[in-house]
Amino acid sequence: MFTPKAIKLYLFLLLFALLIQLILSGITRIFPSFFPLRNIAPLIGGFTLISLTALIIFFYGYGKNAEKSVFTTFVAIGVKMILSFVLALVFLVIFKNREPGSVVLFFVIYLVFAIFTFSTFFSFLKRKSM
Repeated sequence: MFTPKAIKLYLFLLLFALLIQLILSGITRIFPSFFPLRNIAPLIGGFTLISLTALIIFFYGYGKNAEKSVFTTFVAIGVKMILSFVLALVFLVIFKNREPGSVVLFFVIYLVFAIFTFSTFFSFLKRKSM
């Protein structure tokens, strides 16, 4: 859970979130009507916490036996999915961010962090199976 590889990956996730923040802020400054600027930071913060939670759960069972590793991987994916649904509910329904730019921004950030998380899972599981 807090091995040097895991801590390095947690820090990389934070740098990745900062990079996505800078890229989306730059796009918003170039094209002001593309994404609402006020929604970028809360979404990136939320998805960073969700991805961090999934990675912590994944690394909790990574070094154990094969059955526990598979189970914790599925639990991490399930927790990530449920927390993403909760974030979508809060962002889209409770805060009423229903304009097309906000919805597109939500799914763009979701996809970026989902690809990061799943590629991390697959790369570690690939190394473990070899």
